[in-house]
Amino acid sequence: MKGAIHNRIARSWGQQGYVTLRHKLYDNSNHEGFTSKAHVISVLRDDLGLTQDEVPEKMLDHYVQQLFTMKNQELRISSFMSSLRPSLPLKVKCRVLEAFKDLKPSDGYIVLGKLLRALHDSEIRRILVSAFGGTDEPHVSGMPISEDMFIDLFSDLAPLADVEQLLKEL
Repeated sequence: MKGAIHNRIARSWGQQGYVTLRHKLYDNSNHEGFTSKAHVISVLRDDLGLTQDEVPEKMLDHYVQQLFTMKNQELRISSFMSSLRPSLPLKVKCRVLEAFKDLKPSDGYIVLGKLLRALHDSEIRRILVSAFGGTDEPHVSGMPISEDMFIDLFSDLAPLADVEQLLKEL
């Protein structure tokens, strides 16, 4: 089932697929990062275009329901994303952490502009700007990014983009 969703994400949204999915899920979440099962399924079916043939309704419903928390009928978006997408290999995750430290965080944060300036790939820069709700780099360049957010960004990019090459740029 996860393979079918991954394949649909790759076909429909390309290398920005998991970034787009996270963004769409957060569009209808509360301030704690929770959303409803109905919203998750709607994003997968309506926005992504996942068909019943690819993942039957009962299977998808059961998968999402397994991720419920104590908040009845809600799930944490970060848990859903971690469960769905392939995890970063340990070697790559260590390199992501090194890259964050190399960007010299202040009080545990870097600004998005510092990351964007370090990246040469204009498509990846566009994806990151979009992930933070911007339309151009100056609009989001001052956005603070914590280490956890940095890891999530690279985790979302890794299944469909060459993050090891990106990390070499940092």
